[in-house]
Amino acid sequence: MESGLRACVIAGALAIALAPQLDAAGWSGENHSAKATSLAEAFTAQADDPSAVYYNPAGLAFLEDRAFATGFALTASSSTRFTGFDPLPGAGTGGRWRIEPEALPHFYWVEPVAERWAIGLALNHGDGFEVEWKNPDAWAGRFESRDARLRSWDLSSVAAVRVHRTLGVSVGAVARTAVFSWARDETGFNPATQAAEEIGRSDLSPDPSFGVGAVVGVLYRPDGRWSVGLRWRSSISTETGGAAAFVQTLTGDPVFDAIAAGLLPFGRTIGWTARLRHPERLVLGTAYALTPTALLEVDLERTAWENLHGTTVRFSGQPGLDRTPFLGWRSRVATRIGLRWNGLGNGEWRAGIFRDPTPQPTSSLGPFFIGTDRYGATIGFGTRVERLQTDIALVWEEHAERSTRTHGFDGRYSARLLRMALTFGW
Repeated sequence: MESGLRACVIAGALAIALAPQLDAAGWSGENHSAKATSLAEAFTAQADDPSAVYYNPAGLAFLEDRAFATGFALTASSSTRFTGFDPLPGAGTGGRWRIEPEALPHFYWVEPVAERWAIGLALNHGDGFEVEWKNPDAWAGRFESRDARLRSWDLSSVAAVRVHRTLGVSVGAVARTAVFSWARDETGFNPATQAAEEIGRSDLSPDPSFGVGAVVGVLYRPDGRWSVGLRWRSSISTETGGAAAFVQTLTGDPVFDAIAAGLLPFGRTIGWTARLRHPERLVLGTAYALTPTALLEVDLERTAWENLHGTTVRFSGQPGLDRTPFLGWRSRVATRIGLRWNGLGNGEWRAGIFRDPTPQPTSSLGPFFIGTDRYGATIGFGTRVERLQTDIALVWEEHAERSTRTHGFDGRYSARLLRMALTFGW
């Protein structure tokens, strides 16, 4: 038993030590537990392990013993592609964005404090995205974005009570730290050539920002056959900012270079700010025991993506440089279906399917953020030896091809990912 606990501690420490990087092809805010991941995140009406702190904290009210869990999720392989259209950037123009296989750790602690009462603590990654383009100096879309990223981390603290033998409720707080950065090449109009030319690069370096939100959970288990769960996580506002550096690129034309030098604050560092409202999330799930050894769950998750609409990056003393990268975003409902079966030995097999529609309108689809409908399938396995629980999950994720001919930088985007998650609990 001691060796098992030691293995868990080592695995958790290794996961937390690895530098986190969010997946590039769209928004990331999932894979916080291998068990839930293997069920396509359809876990709100089950919430029967320490990851309930995230998926539905009301599940803590039904846990009778102290419990810990730690692990990580990562993208094991990926294939990404952009294919350009005429007139800009032109047919045959291509590009790929980078998705690094770096770990995103999670950690949970559950502590019963009295009869029917329990508290929980969780540390995991929050909402965010990352789009980093390969070979950025040759990338045709570098004038809109070389790389853009929003990273966040959540520390959640919750309390749950079983108000009836069939009903648990919970409430808690989420403290979030977030950083936003963005790098792109800048252009200026050359009157001699009557064309836009590359004149420099801007780089937004971030300072950490902080925000606080709320989480509420309800779990109803009227009998041994079915259950209903609900989880609400509030929007979280963070006031982010930092320093923006502008570096001029000489064109070789001294006359135009002199003109370009006055177009942007080259050689200076100026402040920038942005007020980010991370989206509110509401999940409703229903689980039903098909047989004594098989259980099916269906979850619907509504994400209020319009919280991000109109977010503006503002530059101190330079209002002409202000940018609004999130426009026209709308709420969407994701569908997740998971099936688990424990009819073989002491292990449990799991599988699931999911579909997440993108909130991003076609008009704003571009190198800064690549929003496409996501769908895929999951498979996983879990086993317990004494108190040591080990769960593993694999996720195949397809990002449906999406094209734009209204953005001004037009083309087709597509991606395919293979993720994995591993969690140890005791």
